[in-house]
Amino acid sequence: MIQIRPACPDEIPAIAVQERQVWSRMAATQEELAWRQALLPDAFLVAEVGGGIVGVANAIRWSERRRGGVEQVHADPRGLHVAHDPWGEVLYVISLGVLPRYRGRGIGRRLIEAEIDVARRLGVEKVQLIGHTRSQPLYERIGFRAVRAVPEFTQEYSEISGAMLMEYLLH
Repeated sequence: MIQIRPACPDEIPAIAVQERQVWSRMAATQEELAWRQALLPDAFLVAEVGGGIVGVANAIRWSERRRGGVEQVHADPRGLHVAHDPWGEVLYVISLGVLPRYRGRGIGRRLIEAEIDVARRLGVEKVQLIGHTRSQPLYERIGFRAVRAVPEFTQEYSEISGAMLMEYLLH
């Protein structure tokens, strides 16, 4: 059985290990993950199977109106948490990762659907994320639509092909 719940601060070290297993050189540091969890704990979610964490999704609030496009979220070398805006109209899913041996079981879908539920509770206008060639079909089945290509991601991270800003409108 899959359980989706907010992560606890003391789980961050284990989550950081999993982040490296899933994202390799693109993985966030343990410090960055701790910042994200502290800033918006309701949107820092884990998926558990048999008592072990097998998937993670985390998000920040972001304001396109005040700060511009999603590229600005990734522009600050101090980390993505710096872009968090507690009054932002967007819930921006920074990371979604499921351990390879647990993929294909609906865990990623459940994590994203839980992030959408968080966004509704927060009263934001939309959920955004960066999809890629492999993940875009999943996001489209959930109801996200492609907004525009984000070639900077493909250039910076060769592991991501076809980076696309995607959004799910709540209003």
